[in-house]
Amino acid sequence: YIGMMPVYMDPKDDYCYGQWFSHPKPTECDDDEEVGAARADGSVCTWKRHREARVVKGWQVLDNGFNTSHARKLDPARALQNTKAFLKSFADAPLQQWACEDTASILV
Repeated sequence: YIGMMPVYMDPKDDYCYGQWFSHPKPTECDDDEEVGAARADGSVCTWKRHREARVVKGWQVLDNGFNTSHARKLDPARALQNTKAFLKSFADAPLQQWACEDTASILV
């Protein structure tokens, strides 16, 4: 399985800044396994690393408004600003959309 939990900056804050995903090693598919493959031990592989990585350069994130100021206390506004800078950097990059070849195979 792939775990997901919401990310809040403060327990009293009701604004969700995004999700934290976990990818347990025991459920990772080997290179020769398809997602959803049943194994001899009864387990099922549920996720696989993509063969490509998406990368943006630091200057791109800075140009898109990343806030480099430092503070001892976490500032939710700054965290949101920096999140938006990363999202804009990836959105602006000339990348082809990722797509699943067979979406039925990912529904485990």
